[in-house]
Amino acid sequence: MDKNTFRGYAILSIITLTLVVIIPNSAFSQTKTSDDWVLKKNQNGIQIYTRKSTTSSVDDLKTIAVLNGSLTSVTALIMDANNFPNWIYDCKEGRILEQVSPTEQYQYQYLNAPYPVSDRDVVVHFTIRQDPVTKIVYTKSIAVDGHLPLKKDVVRLPVFDGGYELQLIGENKVQVLYTLKMDPGGSIPDWLVNLTFLTGPYESTLKMQKQIERPEYRDKKLPFIIEP
Repeated sequence: MDKNTFRGYAILSIITLTLVVIIPNSAFSQTKTSDDWVLKKNQNGIQIYTRKSTTSSVDDLKTIAVLNGSLTSVTALIMDANNFPNWIYDCKEGRILEQVSPTEQYQYQYLNAPYPVSDRDVVVHFTIRQDPVTKIVYTKSIAVDGHLPLKKDVVRLPVFDGGYELQLIGENKVQVLYTLKMDPGGSIPDWLVNLTFLTGPYESTLKMQKQIERPEYRDKKLPFIIEP
């Protein structure tokens, strides 16, 4: 794996959504699936996979976990960008810039990076839908230009293409599958990669479980989500 890929991993792990403690690469499981995903970590029911991207020097990311909650509680949390700093790793600011409809938003995230690396931010177009037959919930977050001016000394992510797939697999059990393709922009030093390679997404998933247990998410009703 080349340095550009490693550099991308640092910001990728800072952003989203779900990975593990700091361990040398040689200690990670390297189980390969039929669609080229490689299992990097399997801990506390959280599975982290990567695969070589066909469009970027940064590998694609996939995380899978089963949370105790409902489709509605997990969906409500993902939609609440104002609460992102409470569970997304190193997210300093999150907010809803525009509520286009009940199932469409423009969201903003500001992401801390250790000195001397520049902080990152991103504006995404967020959409959500539920399959009427399977009742699986799908979200999509795509980086877009505009909506907010660029900030001094902050790198705007040029590519961010992420999405959740939420499926009820038992009573009060939701399988959460998250995938991400991204380009962090700029350059990231190797020491930061080693520090945050898998930490961010893992920690975010652990906090995700705690957040959906809060009454504002646990008891939330969304008219566009039907519980099976």
